[in-house]
Amino acid sequence: MRKQGSGFIVNISSVAGRIGFPASPAYISSKFALEGLSECLRYELDQFGVKTIIIEPVVIKSSFFSSMQVVKPKNGSPYKDITDKVVSGVKMMAEMGTAPVEVAKTVVKSINDKVPLPRYIVGTDAAMFLEAKKMKTDIEFENYLKKELFTE
Repeated sequence: MRKQGSGFIVNISSVAGRIGFPASPAYISSKFALEGLSECLRYELDQFGVKTIIIEPVVIKSSFFSSMQVVKPKNGSPYKDITDKVVSGVKMMAEMGTAPVEVAKTVVKSINDKVPLPRYIVGTDAAMFLEAKKMKTDIEFENYLKKELFTE
């Protein structure tokens, strides 16, 4: 791509690449890493005509979550309740998640835009999470998540 002076790198990340959630540190950290890599590539490769774009849905409607294998904490584990709550919430979100076709349409739009944005947010749920994070201080957002996740 560099040699030909044009091209696109489109990485499918997630809102989880900008907002950490408990009970999924491996997944979350991989998305944070992908976001960082994509930003670096965008800065480095733009001068060669190669555009790097990040696509950020929250949860894509698919069977991925219904069939996912989760290491379940043992009864009595201090992590059991939060893990159960997060897994249940993610599975519920997946049932109502963004349709894969919406993600595909966003990819097509991003590479057809004259000046592609660094990030494309897919789905109203994604926009809602990111807006909440942007409008609150770090502590306010942390307290909001704790309230949502740790209270009945």
